[in-house]
Amino acid sequence: MVNLGNLLKQGGEGVERDAVRAVALYDRAMAEGNSGNATCNLAMMLRDGAEGVERNAVRAVELFEMDIKERKQSKSMVCLGNMMRDGADGVARDTDRAIQLYEMAVEKDNNAEAVAQLAALQRDRSDGSTRDEGE
Repeated sequence: MVNLGNLLKQGGEGVERDAVRAVALYDRAMAEGNSGNATCNLAMMLRDGAEGVERNAVRAVELFEMDIKERKQSKSMVCLGNMMRDGADGVARDTDRAIQLYEMAVEKDNNAEAVAQLAALQRDRSDGSTRDEGE
């Protein structure tokens, strides 16, 4: 189910993109306990508002958190870190949480994007250019 969802999400030779069907397949895979990458993929689609899929940053955060808790996916750590770093629709900016997530991804598998994001945030923080909401 997840593989078919991926194929529909990306499209390919002889397969038209269909984000709505991909979302349905990811939801079904999660409901049946066969999520694989479905949780992270669904979260990314909701975060980005894929064609025909309503953007829902709050639900995306929930799914990334679930994926991190259940599968300890560094990809989800980085994606959620990016959302925390930037803030999103209905999601407050939280630089400390972003740093924590990037550090987790680096510790887990030395994720290259996490290394770069962490270095950039630490550099921004040292020169005072990083501010969370409410500061």
